[in-house]
Amino acid sequence: MFHSVLLEPAAYASYRRSGRFAGELVAVELAVKDSARFAGRWAYFDFGRRTAGA
Repeated sequence: MFHSVLLEPAAYASYRRSGRFAGELVAVELAVKDSARFAGRWAYFDFGRRTAGA
């Protein structure tokens, strides 16, 4: 399912207790392997908060 999920120890402990992530989601990154759609077989996407001046 997930390749890597990175959390601070306190955030992981909170998730284990409640089953939910506290606070705001920072970003999601996705890698897709599909030689029919992408010339290099792999495509990478990110879905994070966009802010002015970032």
